[in-house]
Amino acid sequence: METPKRVWKSPGRHAMSALMDDDEETPLLLPGYNATVPVPGISQMHFKFMEDQIGAMSKKILHLQQEMKTNPSGSLVLIALQFTHTVLPRTLTTYAFWVFLVIHLVCFMLYSAGFLSADDAKLNPDDLRVIVAITVFFEVWYTRQCYERFERLWSLTNISFTYAYDIAFSMRLFVERSGRPYDRVALRWVIVSMVLSFVEARKKHTATRKDVELMVDLGLVRTSEVPFLTQISGQQRMLIMLHAAASVVRIGGDLAGAPPDAPKNFCLSLMAFRSAQQEMHDLLKFPLPFGYVHLLSVMVCLCLGAEAYGMAISGSNFAPFFYSLTSVVFIGMMDLASRLSDPLGEDESDFPLSSWLQKFLYNVACLIDYEHDGSLDDFAQEIEEEERAPTEFMLAPRQVEDVLGYPSADEIGGGKYCCC
Repeated sequence: METPKRVWKSPGRHAMSALMDDDEETPLLLPGYNATVPVPGISQMHFKFMEDQIGAMSKKILHLQQEMKTNPSGSLVLIALQFTHTVLPRTLTTYAFWVFLVIHLVCFMLYSAGFLSADDAKLNPDDLRVIVAITVFFEVWYTRQCYERFERLWSLTNISFTYAYDIAFSMRLFVERSGRPYDRVALRWVIVSMVLSFVEARKKHTATRKDVELMVDLGLVRTSEVPFLTQISGQQRMLIMLHAAASVVRIGGDLAGAPPDAPKNFCLSLMAFRSAQQEMHDLLKFPLPFGYVHLLSVMVCLCLGAEAYGMAISGSNFAPFFYSLTSVVFIGMMDLASRLSDPLGEDESDFPLSSWLQKFLYNVACLIDYEHDGSLDDFAQEIEEEERAPTEFMLAPRQVEDVLGYPSADEIGGGKYCCC
């Protein structure tokens, strides 16, 4: 008799999971997915609203991803000739660039007309080199500091998602067997605290009642929770919500017969998650000292002014062109450093936070809602199949290459594996 095939169902609800009165759910068909994803608190009257909202958000994210698509490992010449998604468009729209360029052109025309050809009007090249060298050193150091902030904020953001995945994994593993959605209630509170934290990081102020009410429309927040979420600060809100989530998991874990150390490990993940979020906000609230930025701005202006005059009286017809390039480099570096210091905004060079959060929610929905027939009999059939035919993990190098695939001719010749 042929053994029936076991089936993965992802995502879906376990038959053993009874719904709590406050967390009744209606399956919602998300755009681009063939399976239904239950979303907490969504009633049938909200179905069309949610479908339109998520569809519009998905199209916007896809459009942004297409616009931001670049290839930093491509040809050196093609990268240098790139205009979009660089500092050039922003630099060419700044007042500083055109002011210093006009100064340079005026000096260049005066020199060409013979008004600045006297020896006492010459600028010592050694003095100019000293000014440029000092400015370059401090500007590079400033850019490096801003890039380190960029890297740290990227790390903290992704660490937050990582610990949130760990929290969801632990809750599904140890709490789901309780028979009631304690895991879903706790996970909803963790997700709400994280989303509101990112909202505050992007908008640079405490989440407003309008922000919370929008999450009510999306089914992530209950109406009864709105006064609480709007009356306390962001740090207090995260502490209380995470503590409440831990309490719910503790109760659900006791009912599910979780191991004694499961609550401890879960609390460690919660505290690591809170620590990453707190450090992210502390870093955003502690920018580089204004005194240094002011002094560097003065140095850049003095350098560009000296270069405007020095290159204008050099006698070279190419002076305006090369001065324009110099201005783009100095002003562009300052603009780039400023954007790197706060990548949680809405510029095209900032983190694609909306895309990351959307993928996180989809992944968590799959984790918390998937079903497998083996869970009903403790995966007895899978164990028996493995005993009859053990999996061979020792693959030959050729087999590994076949699995990973080989680069195509277009990839090799299209600049992906070349540097010039």
